Amino acid sequence: MNFVRQMIFMVCILAGCGTLRYYPMPIPAGEAPAIMPSIATAASNLGYRQWSSVNEVHVSPNVTLDLFYHLGDDGSLKLTMMLKDKNASEQDIAAGKATADQLFGQAVALRRATGFPSTTVVVQPEAPKPGFQINIGR
Repeated sequence: MNFVRQMIFMVCILAGCGTLRYYPMPIPAGEAPAIMPSIATAASNLGYRQWSSVNEVHVSPNVTLDLFYHLGDDGSLKLTMMLKDKNASEQDIAAGKATADQLFGQAVALRRATGFPSTTVVVQPEAPKPGFQINIGR
């Protein structure tokens, strides 16, 4: 976990600003980095505010819920859900998790529909063909 993310979590915990829940996501560690752009796109398609970096997508579906999809140290995808009510009920937590699951389901469907490969494919440019040039000067 990078330093900035650790600081954000510590500030939230120390301030008592909300209820935090952590969930592992059902995707192989090798596939996790490749689905991050799909999560950001799905969030945008649903009209949610989102911010993304290489290792994290932060989604804010509404004023009371923040979802952080991030890569763990082992490369697996994790979800940190923060409800901005420090006394959130189990019903509120379940509703937040349902929103997170809906978003993740749409991201997986989007990834499958676009057919992006899970690994980066490098296409080499075609080698120049041999030719010759004649310069005639007077």
